[in-house]
Amino acid sequence: MLELSDLYPVFALALVGYYWWYSKGIKEAALRAARRYCEKMDVQLLDESIVLRNMRPRIGQRRLLELQRRYQFEFTTTGEQRYLGEILLVGNRICRINLDPHRL
Repeated sequence: MLELSDLYPVFALALVGYYWWYSKGIKEAALRAARRYCEKMDVQLLDESIVLRNMRPRIGQRRLLELQRRYQFEFTTTGEQRYLGEILLVGNRICRINLDPHRL
């Protein structure tokens, strides 16, 4: 006979799978935002990738607990030197995009 405790591993696996799928969507949205911002600032996004640097819980605008994620990416203006950029997200909202000082 199947008991509720037998379903815990299935629920845990489903929860991990959902979190992975949701985080992947947020990362893809952050990458699209980085691309748009680099085009707007007339710099080139390098490697077409971003890297999650940290993640921590934070109280959001609606007084709810949300995850704050900070992604980094590299860009160039001349093709010779690499600079760092950063995207800050709270939940699924992009709060800030910064570029390190760079040559024009």
